[in-house]
Amino acid sequence: MNWVDFKNTENVFNTVKPPRLIQRMLQIGTDPHSEDIVLDFFAGSGATAQAVVEQNARDNGDRRYICVQFPEPLPKPEPELKTIMDIARMRLQNVGKALDDDDLQMSLDSNELDIDTGFKAFRLADSNLRQWQAPDENDPDALAEQMAIFDDGLKDDVRHKDVLYELILREGFSLNSEVEEVKTKSQMIYKVTDSNEGVAERDEDAPEPRADRAFYVCLDDEIVFEILDDQQLDTEHVFICRDSALDDALKVNLSLECILKVI
Repeated sequence: MNWVDFKNTENVFNTVKPPRLIQRMLQIGTDPHSEDIVLDFFAGSGATAQAVVEQNARDNGDRRYICVQFPEPLPKPEPELKTIMDIARMRLQNVGKALDDDDLQMSLDSNELDIDTGFKAFRLADSNLRQWQAPDENDPDALAEQMAIFDDGLKDDVRHKDVLYELILREGFSLNSEVEEVKTKSQMIYKVTDSNEGVAERDEDAPEPRADRAFYVCLDDEIVFEILDDQQLDTEHVFICRDSALDDALKVNLSLECILKVI
């Protein structure tokens, strides 16, 4: 089966990792029901990821994968493919679609597939938060101008989604955390929840953890007092927002209601 349709033969790989061989390695080296994570630092066109998905389909496994690849450009760009990472993404999308096909299910010796074929793709980028740079010259006016830029801690024209996932990493949460949009009358708030599932066994003397961890984010330009009534925050919840979005009174009240962090 052709997982990727190339318009230019120059982009076809001459040597690829065979998924069937990788599946055999997974059978030997992993447990299908222990949420094992398979890491491939040279992902290429995504053969390892395909092997994990198809092996999960064969033995009803719950393995997960992490694939890393530099955004190497293709020899000849195509309408939907510019880099090797694009090939891997298209391949995994097509593998997921193919697993719904009856003929493929029969080839995998599976009468009924219930496999999560979804995946998230991230790229390494600069921070969305402003980084302080002192003026080159010792000029009070230049310093004041530089400080004025930091009235807002976010860079210009950043996407809220990118900021949100950066905050998820900064708070030590999993990139698989659940993100829920909570639209109130006045604000757009994101609730990020990270389940304790898969966490290593804790010490017997350690305190009982919360059922899950959560924090809240609001990236609106202005936050109004009604947010205190709209959200049931407690002193264990982290609430993150722009410093410039708060006046002094609201900042004090939020600090009493939750763990307030500002950008």
